[in-house]
Amino acid sequence: SIPVLDALDAVGEPVYILHVDAHLDWREEVGGVTRGYSSPLRWASRLPFVAGMTQIGLRGIGSARRQEVEAAQTYGSKLFSARQIHAEGMDPVLGTIPEAVPVYVTIDADGLDPVEMPAVMAPTPGGIYYWQLAPLLRNVARRNRIVGVDIVEIAPSYDFRNGLTCVMAGRLILNLLGAAGR
Repeated sequence: SIPVLDALDAVGEPVYILHVDAHLDWREEVGGVTRGYSSPLRWASRLPFVAGMTQIGLRGIGSARRQEVEAAQTYGSKLFSARQIHAEGMDPVLGTIPEAVPVYVTIDADGLDPVEMPAVMAPTPGGIYYWQLAPLLRNVARRNRIVGVDIVEIAPSYDFRNGLTCVMAGRLILNLLGAAGR
């Protein structure tokens, strides 16, 4: 996601980020790497054209040590655990995303439950579901201009269930694009 984030400067106005992931991805560095696998949202927080972010589906410990959570909260990132979404729905999430602003959507496959997206390196039970995420994406696309989307961390060699993960990724993208083209 980092090269795409860098390119969003070309939008010419502030961009809001919607991040779906089991992990916070806010590490300062891992093994001396500051623009890597565990740090794209920290990187985004430093870009002057990023207007803010909402991060949903969180439940993994990977990049969410106390100092990363505190840094994300200090920045102003809106954090929603998968458990919170299961209990409260997506309305609170949608309420954090400003209307009529450009939005970049970044989806890590492990943000969804492994029952629906199993082909990931670190499957973590309890993720959000298609029936929760698809309507959120459609609502965001109807209210905002989508300036970019990615789906990362799919491991096709682990997609044992008739390509379910890739099918799900395609459906999410089609839902987003279809709503954006309204």
